[in-house]
Amino acid sequence: KSLNGWKLMKWRENQQQQKKEIPIFTGAILGTLLGVEAIPSEWCEKVENASYIQKLAEDILRLHQ
Repeated sequence: KSLNGWKLMKWRENQQQQKKEIPIFTGAILGTLLGVEAIPSEWCEKVENASYIQKLAEDILRLHQ
């Protein structure tokens, strides 16, 4: 019985993690395909460490030009 409880807890943890990851990957793909301008500014304002992420993206872009 305790093993089933542990499996249920791990399943719930996995589901919660996926709820966080799906929007992250979706935003990354849309930003890559459409550019950051296509993402509503109110969404960008809610991103933690947005200025750091912006700088990192710009640095990566410069490396590949």
